Amino acid sequence: MKTQNQYIVINHENIPIQIKDYANAKTIKLFFKGAELHVTKPTYVGLKPVTELIKKHEAQLYQQYQQALIQTKQKTKEWKTGESIWYQGKEYAITRIPAKDWSIHLTIEEENKKFCIEVPANLEESIIKPNIDSMVKKLFKNNTEVILTKKVPYWSQKTKIPYSSFKVRDAISKYGSCVPRTKVLHFSSRLIMLPEDVIDAIVVHELCHILHPNHSAKFYEAVRTFYPDYDEKATWLKQNGNRILF
Repeated sequence: MKTQNQYIVINHENIPIQIKDYANAKTIKLFFKGAELHVTKPTYVGLKPVTELIKKHEAQLYQQYQQALIQTKQKTKEWKTGESIWYQGKEYAITRIPAKDWSIHLTIEEENKKFCIEVPANLEESIIKPNIDSMVKKLFKNNTEVILTKKVPYWSQKTKIPYSSFKVRDAISKYGSCVPRTKVLHFSSRLIMLPEDVIDAIVVHELCHILHPNHSAKFYEAVRTFYPDYDEKATWLKQNGNRILF
């Protein structure tokens, strides 16, 4: 698979676009992830047919882009009281209160389903947001690693698919990936925001790529054999994937 990152101009706006080549792809597909246009195409197809298809659907794509911008903006957290964030498959209320010192503190109250953020008085918002963003990402990465340390070995043993290691990094464009040659698995640090059964489905999905480095019928047959409810969880992800944005 090869990836090309660039921009395309539609209605005088630079829209980020990511083009991916798949050896087993049969057609060109256009879809948005956040405010980025994603294109998947067969390896043998050049850029000209992609450009022509985008031109043909330009008006529709521009409308989808505007809707994606609105949704992305709505999901961008300012970390203020009244907002919410997903954690372990549940919606947690964000509450900001004055800090007793000059540091920003974050506490997750699982019993009350609250994200409590203590912020020093008179601290500028331009400083508050990036600091909280960084704190939350670090916390989510640590907590995702903890849960995957249990789940990946469990599903590897259950499926009898060996892996060499797994890595966790902040990502919103994909939940996981696999390098079949090295048997290394990669996961998004935001998996901790999802329900546990959905995380299970993602882990099984990536493990099966060690057996089938594609999305062929045999691949999905293996996934569904090991995780019969996979289609249900995949549908949930499609419907709720924007919940991991912040």
